[in-house]
Amino acid sequence: MIIIVGAGEIGVYVATSLKSAGFNVLLVEVDDKIANEVTARYDLKVVNDDATNPEVLKRVGADKAEVVMSLTPSDETNLMVCEFSKELGAKKVAAKVNKSRNQKMFQELGIDVAVSPPLILSYYFEAVAFNYSLIGTKEFDSLFVKIPESSKAVGKKASDFSTKNSFISAICRNGKVIDPKEDETLKAGDAIVLMGNRDEARDISLKLKGG
Repeated sequence: MIIIVGAGEIGVYVATSLKSAGFNVLLVEVDDKIANEVTARYDLKVVNDDATNPEVLKRVGADKAEVVMSLTPSDETNLMVCEFSKELGAKKVAAKVNKSRNQKMFQELGIDVAVSPPLILSYYFEAVAFNYSLIGTKEFDSLFVKIPESSKAVGKKASDFSTKNSFISAICRNGKVIDPKEDETLKAGDAIVLMGNRDEARDISLKLKGG
């Protein structure tokens, strides 16, 4: 299960997208009005409660969650939710960092993924000025995936994870970038760069992570 704290525009968009992809998603929103509006408007499961309370997090299943994302407008809230969720046993935690200067602090405190929208937007606007494009559209994407030791992909060939419109474009191993030949064997710890159709690339990334 994926738990998303914060039913604002970003939280609802992420929840809707993940639900469409087949994930079991639960939204947690502290504001009564927002929770009721999202429940009425979207086909999403919403719990109206305060996720900065560890008891609430445990009750909604943070201790067993694959991912807990905190996407509220408050960095303090996002940090608390992620730290409590990690203590409870969530496999991975991710936070929206509203103030870009806080991103390093989030990372140093052990938040698995800390994303600062202002920084990401700045990359896109810089790309406009320099007249180049950042990869990623609704149809085409480039993904970065690290293969865990538990993955069934370990020992298999790179060509086993190619589809009609998606493929492994590079393997990063021990600080070196390897051109993946068809018979190249994948190893635990390999960082894989996938390119191609967004849906196919995402399917491949799931197989690389879990086999």
